[in-house]
Amino acid sequence: MDHVVAEAGLAHASALGDRTRAAGLAGARHRYLEGHVRAAVAIEVRDGAYHSGGGALFHPLILEVLRRRHGEGRTSVSRRAPVGSAAHVLPPRDVGQAAGHRGRRVRQELGLAFQGFLLRAAHDAQRQHLRRRSALGFLRGVDVAPRSVHPDGRKHAYARDGEHDERPHHDQDDGDGAHLGLLLGCVHEPDGRCLPPRRSTQACLSRAPGRAFRAVFSRRTDLPLEANALTQRLAERRATGAQVLDLTESNPTRVGIPYHPDVVHALAREQCLVYAPEPFGLAAARAAVAAELSWPASQLLLTASTSEAYAYLFKLLCDPGDHVLVPAPSYPLLEHLARLESVVMDCYPLAYDGAWHIDLDAVRRATTKSTRAIVLVSPNNPTGNYLHQSELAALTELGLPLIADEVFASYPLLDVPTKASVLAAEGAVSFSLGGLSKLAALPQMKLGWIACNAPPEMLSPLLARLEIVADAFLSVATPVQLAVGDLLATRSVAHDAILKRTRANLTTLRDVLADTAATVLHVEGGWYATVRLPESQDDEAWALRFLEEDGVLVQPGYFFDFESGAYAVISLLTPEATLRDGAQRIAQRVG
Repeated sequence: MDHVVAEAGLAHASALGDRTRAAGLAGARHRYLEGHVRAAVAIEVRDGAYHSGGGALFHPLILEVLRRRHGEGRTSVSRRAPVGSAAHVLPPRDVGQAAGHRGRRVRQELGLAFQGFLLRAAHDAQRQHLRRRSALGFLRGVDVAPRSVHPDGRKHAYARDGEHDERPHHDQDDGDGAHLGLLLGCVHEPDGRCLPPRRSTQACLSRAPGRAFRAVFSRRTDLPLEANALTQRLAERRATGAQVLDLTESNPTRVGIPYHPDVVHALAREQCLVYAPEPFGLAAARAAVAAELSWPASQLLLTASTSEAYAYLFKLLCDPGDHVLVPAPSYPLLEHLARLESVVMDCYPLAYDGAWHIDLDAVRRATTKSTRAIVLVSPNNPTGNYLHQSELAALTELGLPLIADEVFASYPLLDVPTKASVLAAEGAVSFSLGGLSKLAALPQMKLGWIACNAPPEMLSPLLARLEIVADAFLSVATPVQLAVGDLLATRSVAHDAILKRTRANLTTLRDVLADTAATVLHVEGGWYATVRLPESQDDEAWALRFLEEDGVLVQPGYFFDFESGAYAVISLLTPEATLRDGAQRIAQRVG
C-alpha cells in the first residue's frame, strides 16, 4: 500500500494551540530525527483516493489539500523515499539545518498557509469563472525536469544527456479552487532546483534582543549583490576624475539624440486627470499602436514595459518550475525576469558561421516536456541577427508558444529580405513584444505592448486569461496612454537620427579595426556590434585592460553568455566622435 506522510494536520493543530488534538494526530506515528521529536500523520491511498489512516482525527479540508496536491496521474515520491519522510509536502531542508528547526519552520508556514486556503476557499464560488479549465493545451501542468550543472556550479546551457531523475510533478489550478501548491507554500521547488538554498544570514535578521525575523526574503531574489571587477574599476576611475570613453551607453536620452518639439507637449492633457482603468489599455491608445503595427487592436495589450510584458506572458504560460528556452548569447535581463516568476530558463545557442543564426538542432534537443515557450529576440541583443523565415517555420513545427522581443526590429543595419515577424507564424501561439523605449527612443515614457496571435479556437481563451493577469496590475499610466498617438506620430525625428548614427558608427568601427587582430562580427540590426578579440586573454581581462590602460569602457562578452572566445560588445548609439576615439584606442591595444 502506498503511503503519503503529511504534517499539515499537526501544523494546523499547533498553529491553533490545540495540544490535545495535536497529540491525537501524532499518536503512535512519531519518530525521532537528530534528537528532535517529529510527529507525522499517515494518509493512506486506497483505490486511488486519500484517507486518514488509523482513525486519526484528520481535518477533511487538509485531506482535500493533499488530494489536490497529489492528483491523478502523478508519481508518488514515496516510491523512492522511505515511509515517514515528508517529501510530499515539505521543501528540502537546508544543508546543515537541524530537523527540529526545520520542523518548527514548516509547522508555522503550513499553519498560515492552511488559513490562507480557508480564506481563499470562501471566494471560490464568485471567482470560479476566472479559474475555469481551458482547452489551451499549452496551459497544462508538466514535470519539473532536472538540469545539467557545470562543475563550478553554473547551469549548463544545453547538455542533458545521461541526467534522468524522477521528480514530483506539480499541478496548475484544477478549476474549482485556489492553487494549492502556492497555498502550501512549498511545492513549487520540489527538489530545490528552481531556487537556491536560503542564505542563513538573510533568513534570520535581528529584530530585538531575544527575537528574530524568520525567512524574511524569497529565494528568487537571493542573488549576489557584490559588484563585478569591471564595475569596481569603473567607479574607482570616475572617482579620481579620470576620463572614460563610454562605448556602452544604451540610453537614447543621454547621447544627444534630437526629438520632435511636440513631444514635450504630448502629456499636457486635461483628460489625464480622469482615471478610467482598462486591463488591455485605453481604446484610443491601442488603436494608435495597432495602426503603427498594422495589427488588430483587439489582439493588443499595453504594458508598462517590455520587461513587464515578459512577466505577464510567463504568468500566462508557465507554472512555477516550468521551463522556457531563451537564446544565448542574449540580454542578461532575461534570466532575472524568468527567475522572478519562478520559471527555469534553459538556453539554446546561436551559431556563427559568418553570420549569426539559431541552432535549430540544439533547440530541438533542449525542448522537453517541461518546456512551455520559446523566447526569440529579433534582432537579437547583442548579436543583431533577425529571425528568418526558415527559422520561424522550423520553430513553429515544435508546437510551443513563441515569444518574440522585437523592440529593435525597426533598426536594420542592412537589407535583410528574409527576416520575419513571429506574428506571421501560421497555426502557432505567438506574441510580439515592443514599446516606446526603442521605437520612439522614449524609455522614460514606460509604455510597451504585446501583440497576440493564435489559432481561432485558442485566441479567445488566450486573451481572456491574459486579461486576468493585466487586470490584476493595471500598470500603464493614463497620461502616456493618452499621448501615445502623438508620440508615435512624431517618432521619426529621433528614430531616423538613431538609425543614421548606428549605421555610421558600424562603418567607422569596421574601418578602424579592419587591419587589427580584432574583428567586427556580422550584424543585421539593432543598436550593438560585437567585436571578437584575440583569445590570449578572456574578455573580462580585455575589458579591464581597455578601461585601466586606455580609458575605454566596453561590455565583455560574458555579460551576454557568449559560449566561448573573447568578445566585446559596443553600443552603436555612442556619439560618433566618442566611438571613433574609443575604437582607435582598442585598435592600438590589440595590434
